[in-house]
Amino acid sequence: MSKIGKQPIKILDDVKIEFDKSKNELSITGKKGTLIHKLNSGVDFEINEDKKEIVLRPKKTGHDFFAIWGTERALINNCIIGVTSGFEKRLIIEGIGYKAEVKDKNIVLNIGYSHSVSLEIPKDLNVSVDKNTIIINGISKKSVGDFAALIRIQRKTNPYSMKGIKYADERVIKKSGKKAG
Repeated sequence: MSKIGKQPIKILDDVKIEFDKSKNELSITGKKGTLIHKLNSGVDFEINEDKKEIVLRPKKTGHDFFAIWGTERALINNCIIGVTSGFEKRLIIEGIGYKAEVKDKNIVLNIGYSHSVSLEIPKDLNVSVDKNTIIINGISKKSVGDFAALIRIQRKTNPYSMKGIKYADERVIKKSGKKAG
């Protein structure tokens, strides 16, 4: 049994949920926007209007179905959190001359290459730069995380010089160089 899948999902007062049976999709609307989640065919769900919660159940038993059950519950819960409060990722740029700026619908990174790296910002995200910190906001946890990972992979933090791009809560352990041996 899935420990996460068993837990009911609380529906907040300002969240509206609609189910399209023909497409097997949930439409979740809140103050920040609307997200559409396509349900997995291995999971049944029930919206309890009295208790303001969603309860999920697997259609069959077995390890695979229990895993899908917990995953679906987490994805729907993330949609509800996203349309109410949203998600945020922060990236820190470290290095002499390393900087980022938002121009039009692109983020331009100067991160030690002979050319600047320009990435198009997805339309459902808000990106801002404050000194050496890139702040990414959006309602979809997946799109916020994907774009943050795309920026980070342009120049991961080097464990020897500690230059590069890292998540704000990431801890990079500095390695000693040749002189340490």
